[in-house]
Amino acid sequence: MSTAKLIAQRLTARLQAITQANGYRSNLGQHVYRGRLAIDEDTPASVTIAELDEDGTQKPGRRSALCKLTQRYALEALAHCDPDHPNDAAHDLIHDIQRAIFGPLDPTLGGAAADLRYLTRRINPRDFGTTRVLASVEIEVDYVEDLAAP
Repeated sequence: MSTAKLIAQRLTARLQAITQANGYRSNLGQHVYRGRLAIDEDTPASVTIAELDEDGTQKPGRRSALCKLTQRYALEALAHCDPDHPNDAAHDLIHDIQRAIFGPLDPTLGGAAADLRYLTRRINPRDFGTTRVLASVEIEVDYVEDLAAP
């Protein structure tokens, strides 16, 4: 299995811990997807791991297939909200994601990554008449991949 896939699975596992039974504000962890774009209107709350741009570097002059990569992820949460105060639900989603990803105090994701960093968060404007809000947390993960045998 590639390191990139392992990291996605470890992020999924952390996000799946987001349930009210575990002391979180939402139940995002009941619906965690890797790359899914369309979410059914009936889904109460969900989070999608979107893989964004990647930067890679190899040491010059070396024939090694090892490459240091920095992968950006957007953890996009979608949930029902109060139409008059959608940001309240969005702040809860952001809080839950931040706590799940950074709360375990293991920036290596169980040894798969070299580092894990918080970048930013965003609350998307809600379309008029909808009762769902989209909040996003962007993170960055450094890791080494063997390009000859990912």
